Amino acid sequence: AQKVLSKPLGRRLLLSKLREKGIASPLAEAAVATGTAGEDELTTVRRLATHRLEHMKGLPQAASQRRLFGFLSRRGFSSEIVYQVLRELRG
Repeated sequence: AQKVLSKPLGRRLLLSKLREKGIASPLAEAAVATGTAGEDELTTVRRLATHRLEHMKGLPQAASQRRLFGFLSRRGFSSEIVYQVLRELRG
């Protein structure tokens, strides 16, 4: 649970990492649900995106959007959620 708080990852990537370590799917899903309880992915992506954009001040909007999309995608968040947050931040 501590790693989920210090370095947030998307549900999909968390499940994948747990399965790679040999943890059965039902147990992995329960662990991810417990570790991410209280905060959904959309909220997590919003928080990460806002924080990350602070480090990208001065970049053209297209470059910061592209870098932010890549950063969040590598963290295992779904492209639908990432696009939604990017649209919110632009508007």
